[in-house]
Amino acid sequence: MLLTLQKLHTTEFASPPGVYFQLEKVLNNKDGTFEEIIQVIENDPPLAARLLKMVNSPSYGLMGKVETISHAVGIIGKENLADLALATAAMAKFDAIPKEVFNMREFWCHSLACGFAAQLVAKHRNYPQPEQLYVAGMLHDLGQLVVLQNDPELYSKICMIAKNSLDPSLIKAEKEALGFDHAQIGGILLKEWRLPASIYTPVAHHHEPLKAQTCKEESLILHVAEIMAYEVGFGKSSEPALPILHKEARKILNLNLDFVYEVRDQIKERAEEAFCTLF
Repeated sequence: MLLTLQKLHTTEFASPPGVYFQLEKVLNNKDGTFEEIIQVIENDPPLAARLLKMVNSPSYGLMGKVETISHAVGIIGKENLADLALATAAMAKFDAIPKEVFNMREFWCHSLACGFAAQLVAKHRNYPQPEQLYVAGMLHDLGQLVVLQNDPELYSKICMIAKNSLDPSLIKAEKEALGFDHAQIGGILLKEWRLPASIYTPVAHHHEPLKAQTCKEESLILHVAEIMAYEVGFGKSSEPALPILHKEARKILNLNLDFVYEVRDQIKERAEEAFCTLF
């Protein structure tokens, strides 16, 4: 099937991750009960499995094995459940991508590092909802997976063109082959998923943040966060080279190099820890 931006909303990718919104509804309802949270999770086996794997990982340092969802939720806390549900749903949508065609582990490790970097930059900026920047970072390259699952052969050719170009740029190669790029696809997809503009707008503009008409600060944060993910060694996505940092981005955000060096190890440690719980 020929993928176009106009037809993206009619594809299988555009259906919102139901478990995420079910959890959000219960978590945001002041009358929502602990039992309702448990029921939502138990009705989604992949989410339940990842939750149990997370709390039984060495990072939690528990003496005994956690075997029930209720116990696991009590340990991890409600505030992390929606993000875990969204990550699980996003991964499930693209589980048909052949492992020999694309390294999904490297892709998600890069995405997680970008998410944690975006969250830390947002907190440094006193941004009111830093967790939204984490979600944007985690999902910022989702558009790559849409093209890849839709037409693996075409996307392999795009990546090869980008790699062998004198000016290596995945965005440029995508635009030449498709007429649009993965950032645009990601922005449209997350809008279809009914995520807020503060998430889908920066995803759509993470390579060209100053072109964002709204949510410019969020777009700049995500742009810088992706570069930081590369700097800490988690740059394996489909980009053939380190993306170019917009010369005004760090200046506009008022980020100094001391801060960047200060959070490097923190980004790396958190990304590695999260990666172990998701895979």
